[in-house]
Amino acid sequence: MEREVLITKGTQRWQYLFLFVVVFCGLLVRLNNLTIYNTWWSEDGGAHLLYVEKVARDWSLPMMDYQPSPSGETNYLAWHEPGYYVLMAAWTWLGGEFTSSDTRLDWQELFQVLVYLFSVWVVWRLAGELTGSRCLKVLGVLVTAFLFVGLKLTAYLNNEYLAQSLILFLIYLFLHWRLFEGEKMMKLAWWSVILALGMLVKLTVVLPGIAAGLVWVIFGLKDRRKKAFVSILLSTFIILCLQTPWLVYKKQEFGKAWTINVFEKDNQQSLLASTGWKTLVQLNTQVIYSRPFWPTTPYSFSAILLADIFADYYGVFSHPGQFGTITGSDLIFLPSKRYTDLSLWQRNLFMIRWGLLIVLSWSIGLGAWFWSWYRQKKIESRDVFLGLLLLGGIMALVYNLLRYPYPERGVIKASFVFYLWPLLTLVAGQAGQIWAGRWWLAVNYFLWFIYLIFSWPVIWLLWGY
Repeated sequence: MEREVLITKGTQRWQYLFLFVVVFCGLLVRLNNLTIYNTWWSEDGGAHLLYVEKVARDWSLPMMDYQPSPSGETNYLAWHEPGYYVLMAAWTWLGGEFTSSDTRLDWQELFQVLVYLFSVWVVWRLAGELTGSRCLKVLGVLVTAFLFVGLKLTAYLNNEYLAQSLILFLIYLFLHWRLFEGEKMMKLAWWSVILALGMLVKLTVVLPGIAAGLVWVIFGLKDRRKKAFVSILLSTFIILCLQTPWLVYKKQEFGKAWTINVFEKDNQQSLLASTGWKTLVQLNTQVIYSRPFWPTTPYSFSAILLADIFADYYGVFSHPGQFGTITGSDLIFLPSKRYTDLSLWQRNLFMIRWGLLIVLSWSIGLGAWFWSWYRQKKIESRDVFLGLLLLGGIMALVYNLLRYPYPERGVIKASFVFYLWPLLTLVAGQAGQIWAGRWWLAVNYFLWFIYLIFSWPVIWLLWGY
């Protein structure tokens, strides 16, 4: 008995040591890239920075390009929810005492690294709600730390990573506080406040709220829980109270209150008549076999999503020689006006191909999860909540594509639903482990370690890369 206890404690120490190594290595990668990568080189990064600087300097919000601005400054991201930029303005002010003009941007980008630490803590806690397997919990953290789509979000200023981390936090709280039971009104009120504030970072944070509302309706009707409908009313009231000032401002300044993209409001299409349906069903194997970088035509929803999850499809980490200022016989000039080389080209291809195996493991695990639903006589409300979030993330991407069917402008991005990938790893991993035993986790660790080894030269930036 004592020997078994010692073995268990020894195993736990190794697991916690490995967890520390994973989190620390993820932190090192981000700190390294922070000193090398510049926000101005990224997708919309410069516009995010200008938004922050505008708020930090004037404590007022920017105007869109078509609006009159007293200062003459405009920003095509002015319609973005202001929460992230207000936080960043406060962070910028906090660092003003001990940063110079040379280190100011590094200090601002450091905020993304802090969000990374928050996200791995959230995933660890969320994993504890979903599984008793410490190995699976560490795997969830590993995916959060090193999946390319998440790692690139911490290299430059953007509101997306904080929003996605808040979604994961809301999922954790919903499960931890057992709000799916529709009973704990005080905790529900706090959860709704966090949800509403998160929606002021980005509207996407509403997804857990939609899933929760559907769960309360379904099980409120099914089990005749009156408090489930009280939960809906209370949560909606709190959200509207905290959202109304911004919605009124958005309506007055930009013409629409509830929209996911004011910048493209004149170009949105009908869902049924959208030209995006072709992109949605189109297949393109070039992304896997020969062309890992944007743009790879014909545009394919599945191919772009696969490449953007696991590799640098949009060339964010490619050398920022935007104006053709560098040359070399071994360099490849990309349509995004950036440079890569043959080695990185091949590694990105491998990352996408290997990602197919990871997607296969996710699919098998999800299949096992849904099969367990079929075998159960009673479906748990928490499982419905998780299922709605998994489905809702994909449907949000599909909706965005059909409304704004312009894949050449980057409307298909795995980062828009980053919360899906660690959540999917945990849900599919737990179901696969129950179905196939411990070897299932061993296979998943093998897949992710190979991915990490081959992706390292892509994710660890070098001076003059």
